Amino acid sequence: MSVPDDQDDLAELRRILASPAGWEPPPELRRPTASTHHNLVVLLLSCPFLGHPAYALLGRYLTEQALYQDWFRGVAKGSGRSLTEMAELARLPGEVTGRVYAAWLAFDAAAGSEGPDAEVGAAVAAARSGLEKALAAAAGALAAARAA
Repeated sequence: MSVPDDQDDLAELRRILASPAGWEPPPELRRPTASTHHNLVVLLLSCPFLGHPAYALLGRYLTEQALYQDWFRGVAKGSGRSLTEMAELARLPGEVTGRVYAAWLAFDAAAGSEGPDAEVGAAVAAARSGLEKALAAAAGALAAARAA
């Protein structure tokens, strides 16, 4: 990414900096590390009944986050992309983490719900499926952005 050198570039930079930053992580994802997605992974790994398919997708999500961060810092920044494109790329990891976190909250709520076993079981299964889809979509979005 180059430093803006004319008024149009400066105006674009001001617009980007003034725009909303996207998803804001909740306090529970601000520790134990400085990385929101690492903290989300720790939170999900602490669930003893998430299921092996979800754990596998969680590993893929973590891998894609790491690959994306490495790519963004190395390749994307030196690619000559516009400030708008760079801002969108910078927001992507947080946005996908926000979607995974929302799916986790739905799963956690379903797992903690009360009622007939069959109803709770169905709610947990549906929420687990939603979480698995969110993890797969997040990993896919990060991989697709690197490939574009």
